[in-house]
Amino acid sequence: MAVTNNRRRAPLFLLMAAALALVGCSQASPDGGSGSGDSGSNSSGANPSDSLATGSTGSASGSGGSSGSSAATSSASPTKAASLGARCGEIFSVSGVNSAIGRAVVGKTSDVLGVPEPNIRRLAYLNCRFGIPATVAGKPAPEPQVEIGISLYDSAQQAKSRVQGTVDGYLSQGSSQQATVVDQYPATVLYGRGSPTLVVAAGPRTVAVTVAAKLIPNNGAQALARLAVLALDGTAHFTEPEAAGESASGGGTASASVTPTAS
Repeated sequence: MAVTNNRRRAPLFLLMAAALALVGCSQASPDGGSGSGDSGSNSSGANPSDSLATGSTGSASGSGGSSGSSAATSSASPTKAASLGARCGEIFSVSGVNSAIGRAVVGKTSDVLGVPEPNIRRLAYLNCRFGIPATVAGKPAPEPQVEIGISLYDSAQQAKSRVQGTVDGYLSQGSSQQATVVDQYPATVLYGRGSPTLVVAAGPRTVAVTVAAKLIPNNGAQALARLAVLALDGTAHFTEPEAAGESASGGGTASASVTPTAS
């Protein structure tokens, strides 16, 4: 009988050992996982030398009816997330855009909310597009006639550095520049690389406005600057990350005055 009992217990012991081995194999390596390296939830591949107009992937909505959102999960944090304080539809109206450039912009609209990009120290991003032509099968996606990118960085110095990097990038490819002022903030209008583009840093925020040349054949700097003022006004109540119990918010509303100056 003793021999019989030993033979019956042996398989049970082996099964328990195998189960323990499987549990050990299921533990992830501390250095592994999908979050390692430079890749993350942002698929834009942006880096510090990219133009301000280069946006990040995030949730999007538009007059075409499409919408989506980037998936994100995180553990509880003692800080409050940064925000520009509004979405495109709250900052701009089609009639306001038409008034700023002095003519009607025909086409669809798009609102893209970007994800944070730690590699360039960008905390929040909005990309607002107007006058998007209808898509034609077999052809590249049409470009918007008006595109406004608004970013929030972790410091005013980083925002200024990003604007300067964009200006340097355009100039290195043969573009010309025109100095202007949006409210009290120095701005630059860039010509010669696609449509005219204005870039400006206002504290930790930056604004990049691009409008198709055919819409602003005369006095283009004024039209671009008026759109930049709308962007700054609409995000005046931006919030930066704050520790629990503290508060941080944006400054006042930008003045509507726009003073172009010769470069």
